[in-house]
Amino acid sequence: MEILSPTQMHLADLQYLDYKGVASVDLMENAALALKAELITRFSKDSVFQILCGTGNNGGDGLALARLLKADGYNVEVEIFRFSQKTSEDFTINFKRLKESSISFHEYKNCNDFFLYPGAIIIDALFGIGLSRPLEGEWLQVIQKVNAGDNTVVSVDLPSGLLCENISSLEVIEADITLTFERLKLCFFFKESAPFIGEIKIVSIGLNQKFIGSFKDHETIELSDAKLLHKKREKFGHKGTYGHALIIAGSEGKMGAAVLASKSCIHGGAGLVTALVPGKGLNIIQTAVPEVMAFPGGEGYEIEYITSLEQFDAVGVGPGLGTFKKAEKLLSQILKLVSSPIVLDADALNIISANKKLLKLLPKNSVLTPHPGEFKRLVGDFNNSYEAFQKLKEFCKTYSVVTVLKGANSIVCTPEGKCFFNTTGNPGMATAGSGDVLTGLITSLLAQGYTPVNAACLGVFLHGLSGDISATEISEEALTAGKMIENIGKTFLAIR
Repeated sequence: MEILSPTQMHLADLQYLDYKGVASVDLMENAALALKAELITRFSKDSVFQILCGTGNNGGDGLALARLLKADGYNVEVEIFRFSQKTSEDFTINFKRLKESSISFHEYKNCNDFFLYPGAIIIDALFGIGLSRPLEGEWLQVIQKVNAGDNTVVSVDLPSGLLCENISSLEVIEADITLTFERLKLCFFFKESAPFIGEIKIVSIGLNQKFIGSFKDHETIELSDAKLLHKKREKFGHKGTYGHALIIAGSEGKMGAAVLASKSCIHGGAGLVTALVPGKGLNIIQTAVPEVMAFPGGEGYEIEYITSLEQFDAVGVGPGLGTFKKAEKLLSQILKLVSSPIVLDADALNIISANKKLLKLLPKNSVLTPHPGEFKRLVGDFNNSYEAFQKLKEFCKTYSVVTVLKGANSIVCTPEGKCFFNTTGNPGMATAGSGDVLTGLITSLLAQGYTPVNAACLGVFLHGLSGDISATEISEEALTAGKMIENIGKTFLAIR
């Protein structure tokens, strides 16, 4: 599903108005009807709706909503905050309609006399996606009063004070429910927005879905997308059909990472999986994952060398590798030997962070899978999720790589800077070895012939879905990386 910017939403509005030959105030009526339909399914007839309106189009939505709710017999109180002389044309039209009705309303030049009705459902129609800077002055006092109350708060399109494409100030309406128009907005995917948005429900206001579908800058990864990406198995396929993957991982005390990545890789559908491990870890990998072939890259507790990569269709390197001098030399050797995209995670990324010259050796379209700390070491410091997001796009464009920035909504960014936000996963996945599972899964898909972008998108979706299935079976608290591997098979059944 597309994620819309304020500009794209405005274009979709204009396209609708031009195609239908109607005025923008008629589209505002559509929005109010959609909001009313959602509200009356959630709240009883004896509810009191206290609708807080700014003087822009978001406020106009609130005024139109008030009129429609009142017409249906609901109790409505309207609060209009006139902290500036600016009003939108459609707000003015709906204010005139409001005055012609029997609805009670109050206007405020400051917020001194404003108060919340006990038990009222607060409808936040102060500001929408057009807000481009943090709120200040009287607006902050309004927000503080709303947030200090214990009323249920429903925000129209966005919680007021939240910036659609940036990080807001701390003063934002803390909504219990956000009813957003047509599509999700970028700010919903930032960690800093989580305390404000509550439950998100998309409501359609009648815009052209095909036109909206033409906006492909940023999208979510949904079940329907995973089903389209998934390649069906061939009836006469054999091991060679599904690729030979190599996992390069492990060091003293970290052989578990090699086991998890290798096991995930074989469960991900690769025809053959080989693990390159330290000599003293060979017995561990062969005992723990008998389906995986293994060979030593030295005699001790570190992988020291590799001679050839020609027989492998995909390579994943980094889990538990260590950041010793020998590991650094090994990674440099690998990057000089490989000619096709590879998957780099964990210590491979840490080595690159300490030796930025290695970035120039990365094959185009290679897949990097950093968590925020590893990403910060790669690109430098950032203060918030939005800054990290901007650096992510810049990094992928600069080095022509695919990067999975792991998190609550893992982001897959392409070399062109297009971003896909994953919709599966849960907090229980914040556990040791979870990243190793993802590395093995993406490497497996890459070996099977998926493009690097598709392997990353399908990989993060299946990884998160496996975590979700596991959490329903044993709880988020008890979730382990090993349990996620056990459930990879169920994720493939879900996308058939």
